Amino acid sequence: ALWGSPLACYLTNATVASGSTTQYLANGGTVLGNTFTPVSVTNVTLTLTNDALLTWAWRTNYWLQTAVSGSGAVNVASAWQGAGSNVAIVATASNHWHFAGWSGATNGCPQAGNVITAAMTQARALTATFALDTQTLTVVSAHGAASPGSTNALWGSPLACYLTNATVAS
Repeated sequence: ALWGSPLACYLTNATVASGSTTQYLANGGTVLGNTFTPVSVTNVTLTLTNDALLTWAWRTNYWLQTAVSGSGAVNVASAWQGAGSNVAIVATASNHWHFAGWSGATNGCPQAGNVITAAMTQARALTATFALDTQTLTVVSAHGAASPGSTNALWGSPLACYLTNATVAS
């Protein structure tokens, strides 16, 4: 370029994918040896008065996939997350369900009850698992044999209860 002439420098493809779980996102440029005007994170204008070196900065993002097994919800939708960030994900059970645990790429992710903190050092797929609550039924009878006696059943499930020897002579 001619000395003193403005020169527009920009990036195309400012987001570059590496597979489906990692992306690199342009994050601005710096210029050594010359003055420049940042127009956007992917565009700078130089007025060349010296030899110059333009260096583009990039940020790495990883894909965080969240899912649910059973009946409940998580507070974080699947999305790109910045490398090095920590994303707190809270699992909330529906009525008559309880949180049963986290599965997937949980390595290096602290867990406290229904909360996991996803350390975005890699792409992660995390699933919150919920299980139906159980209830206890105890069947008693002064006479005859009550069945099933005492049993646990899933909430809302039908359960057969009956007496044998319903007619007892004394």
